[in-house]
Amino acid sequence: MKEEEIILKLNNFNELFIPRETNPLEQEDLFESGMKKIYMTLNNDWKAVKYHIKIFVPEDEIDSYTVKEVRDAINRYCDYKIKEVKKKNRFHKIEFIKTSAQGISVLVLALFVSFFIEKKAFLNPLFNRIIREGLFIGAWVSLWHPFELILYNRWNDKWEYLIYEEIKKIKVSISSN
Repeated sequence: MKEEEIILKLNNFNELFIPRETNPLEQEDLFESGMKKIYMTLNNDWKAVKYHIKIFVPEDEIDSYTVKEVRDAINRYCDYKIKEVKKKNRFHKIEFIKTSAQGISVLVLALFVSFFIEKKAFLNPLFNRIIREGLFIGAWVSLWHPFELILYNRWNDKWEYLIYEEIKKIKVSISSN
């Protein structure tokens, strides 16, 4: 397995979690936060690469926190993010149930109206067929959002969860600039 370093050049340890205020007019590098950079790096290929986080801070900041304290802070941050992902996942499950009930109701109603149109034959058979097929297609379209929630959003939540679990395992080292 390939090994790579994630290098974070911070002005202080707060920048590990809080974005730095930058002024693009002074040609500074735009910087979100250290954790955001770690997350985005792992989001690309964390299964294929083993990472090591190297944090560089100014000399006067080097003794502010030990590696264990920084590691514990990263773990707390990841635990918080994992809780958020689990909440989002629960929300998606509830939303799936609600929208499924609505979609199934629309499907049953559309099938009932379609059956009614077929038996009564109000219009020309061609128009009856067009209306019945349109109702049927519309009913299935009403089920699109529930399927989207269960098929796509849950995978994104799972991926995010796995990335934060992986961040908790990465080795951390601290050095001065």
